[in-house]
Amino acid sequence: MSLKYNWIALSVVIMIIAAFAAGCSPADEKKSASVPDHILAPDSMVSIIADLQIAEATLREYRRLGQEDPARNEAFMAAVFTKHQVTPQHYDSSTAWYQQHLLLYQQIYTDVVTRLSQIQAAETGKTP
Repeated sequence: MSLKYNWIALSVVIMIIAAFAAGCSPADEKKSASVPDHILAPDSMVSIIADLQIAEATLREYRRLGQEDPARNEAFMAAVFTKHQVTPQHYDSSTAWYQQHLLLYQQIYTDVVTRLSQIQAAETGKTP
């Protein structure tokens, strides 16, 4: 299985998650909630989630090739959080907050899918 197929599989998984989040949105949550200062901004969440998805897809490919390395797994994830200057705990607490505000969370995942599609298109030389 090539990296192209991993990208496709990753895109499908993210779209399913986004669709699930849309289906679970309560009808009375019509207005956007104001994001508290201690919660990561939606744009930051999009960037972090996209990078985490890329890191996870890369690590899955290493596993598929029989080259799994727990130290590398930890380093990849740590690199994403370092890149975005956020702790895993801050990311986790922000994720928990967004899970309580599903319309915002849905939009974040829609933007993640868009971002990953753009990255994939740039890598393959095609437009999304």
